[in-house]
Amino acid sequence: MTKLDQDFTMWQGETISLRVPVTDSAGDPVTLTGATITWKVTAGAAVLTKSGSVISINAADDGVQIDMDPADTKALTPKKYAHECRVVDAGGDHNVIFVGDLVLRLSSTKPS
Repeated sequence: MTKLDQDFTMWQGETISLRVPVTDSAGDPVTLTGATITWKVTAGAAVLTKSGSVISINAADDGVQIDMDPADTKALTPKKYAHECRVVDAGGDHNVIFVGDLVLRLSSTKPS
């Protein structure tokens, strides 16, 4: 089941870990073992894509953890973006597991 309104705010050049539990319609954790996970931030077109080793499965709740480094956002224009996370499970089924808005704030102290 897709989690809607997974909105968050961050500042340019921050190091953050975005964590979202993945549950079914009954609220039970969904096993993501063997899944391929892709997360995109868009403004019409993708401006940031994460997959592979920077996305992990949080063993505590079978949730998704997306790690972001300063380089990921320091050059992006501060504004509201859309974001979406898709999982392709071990059986090949595609599911969008969460969507929302990312509000990127201007940082006067961002890394150069």
